[in-house]
Amino acid sequence: MRDRRKVLHDLIEEARDEDLPLLGELIARFQRPLDFPLQAVSTSASQESEPARKRQELLLEAHMHSRWTHLERQHIASTAKRLGLDPARIEFSAGGASGGGGKVQMTRHWSKESTFSRLNTFHVENQEIITFDNAEVSDSGSDVVYKLRVLTDKAESATDLNVRL
Repeated sequence: MRDRRKVLHDLIEEARDEDLPLLGELIARFQRPLDFPLQAVSTSASQESEPARKRQELLLEAHMHSRWTHLERQHIASTAKRLGLDPARIEFSAGGASGGGGKVQMTRHWSKESTFSRLNTFHVENQEIITFDNAEVSDSGSDVVYKLRVLTDKAESATDLNVRL
């Protein structure tokens, strides 16, 4: 075990039980997923005390959260780049995400003045599909201008619709 990992393990062992949730959150937030000090959670009660088992479970939970956050941020960054958007605009907007097998599916939406934007990414038959749409009230206030972009790994298409109010 590298020195940094040993120091972190020692700090975890010394932490008070009431500090463990905060410690887990900090570990998940600041550790890189592939540099995480993970140990297998023991199922044998005779081998380890309850506090030691709780600490191992905390590390596992923090590790999984860290890996998921890392995958989600990578996905958001690449999606934002393709759409020409600021990644923070997507990351901090309302919505949700799920994933598995290294694939992230998400939906995000936000409003700015008279424009509503929505982003969806999902997988169909092992193909990632990204839909990005904007609905905006025209300057005259008599129309809604709806713009839709659909992106796949190989192509992109866009269309505009005008709807009278």
